[in-house]
Amino acid sequence: MTADRTEFALDRALQLQALDDSTSHWRAGVTTDYCNTPKAAFGGWINALAYRAIASHSDSRGTLQTMQTSFMGGLAEGDVTIKARLLVSRRATDFWRVDMMQNDALMVSAQLVFGLPRKSGPEVQIAMPEAAPAEESQPLEPAPPLTPLWMGQYRQWLARGTPFRVNPRPESWLWIQDRDERPLDLPGLIAMVDAPMPRTFFVDSQLRMGSTIQMQNHVVATPEQIAAAGAKPIMLRADSSSIANGFYDQRVDAWSADGQLLMISNQMAAHR
Repeated sequence: MTADRTEFALDRALQLQALDDSTSHWRAGVTTDYCNTPKAAFGGWINALAYRAIASHSDSRGTLQTMQTSFMGGLAEGDVTIKARLLVSRRATDFWRVDMMQNDALMVSAQLVFGLPRKSGPEVQIAMPEAAPAEESQPLEPAPPLTPLWMGQYRQWLARGTPFRVNPRPESWLWIQDRDERPLDLPGLIAMVDAPMPRTFFVDSQLRMGSTIQMQNHVVATPEQIAAAGAKPIMLRADSSSIANGFYDQRVDAWSADGQLLMISNQMAAHR
């Protein structure tokens, strides 16, 4: 089960109301605190909500290993109905599905895999970039109406990459933390990895907004390693392999301030 720490903005935004006697059917509220616009919820918040629906289920066990989310429409401000279903349970791995409905239409569908981690031999991970610390990097502040509403919930500092300019490659290094200094956990991390700007911002001087179609998040740290990050900023390195034909991919690697790799995220997005 995931603890409700309602003194923090994200936990207030992730509260679930049970719609029946089971823990499979929920209602949640989309608020502008975690929206791009009032008609489009932040994808990071949507993923964190899907995770919380499973973590709150009576049959939940183990920890999240991976999730894949399809965004079929924008969740607007207001109520959203959530259904969670255990698809298959194996000895050490459970496969779940979460569907989110609004106005009787399926808007989001996510498949999550929870598992029981174990020691399994050599451990290898990529190293965190040697970036300037957050306090020496470029602060990013919300500038309505051009920036999304959810940016008000975070502090961000850009350590590499200049938006709206042709950079050598569509890469950026971003420090980020919750503005209310919420200690990091899986819902917080899941939300943060969707924070980097669209890759199109780093290859063109023209504003080309992106919209995520599908996103995968792979957890590579234990809950204890994630919690050890505390409320310090984490590093997100974002890059793209292809921007073409109205679509782009985005890979994000997330590290704690002390260099522990936490999560790997991949998404495909459309852009204008």
